[in-house]
Amino acid sequence: MKPFSRPNDVLHPLQPFLERVRLWAATRPDIAAILLVGSWVRGEAGPESDVDLVIVTEEPGRMLNDHGWLDDLGTVHSVQEEDWGRVQSLRVVHAAELEVEYGLTDRVWLAEPMDPGTEAVLKGGVRIVFQRDDHISRALEPFLSDDVGAGGPVGPTPKGQATTRRRMAEREPW
Repeated sequence: MKPFSRPNDVLHPLQPFLERVRLWAATRPDIAAILLVGSWVRGEAGPESDVDLVIVTEEPGRMLNDHGWLDDLGTVHSVQEEDWGRVQSLRVVHAAELEVEYGLTDRVWLAEPMDPGTEAVLKGGVRIVFQRDDHISRALEPFLSDDVGAGGPVGPTPKGQATTRRRMAEREPW
């Protein structure tokens, strides 16, 4: 797994938040992995893009029903529940208008044969933010590459990237 710290990395503006998520997950034995998916991984994130995280946990229902853990990741302004089938999501607006969709699921989401919806999400780009063991990276191996998902130097246009960095720099820390 490549670090998120290179300045030309498309995830550079998210680095402080993703590091907070990684450190939080390490304290939670019920968390198997946290994956970043979507536009940030593909290098297509714009100023209005949300952050899409999939939390693979032993107890997705408990996390869905008890939102107290969200405060550990930043001040919460609003929470909206969304049903995506195997993944149940909490769309959260944190301080500084950082919008994060936390998809909650268990390891079955990554099981073979993979659900077509899961496969589509992972083909759209995936990056491992945290994993407790290497079972997750082995399951994701077909979807990780240097171009998409593993931290390669892909990214939005310089103008789009500069706008996103400026906008995030103007926000208060989360």
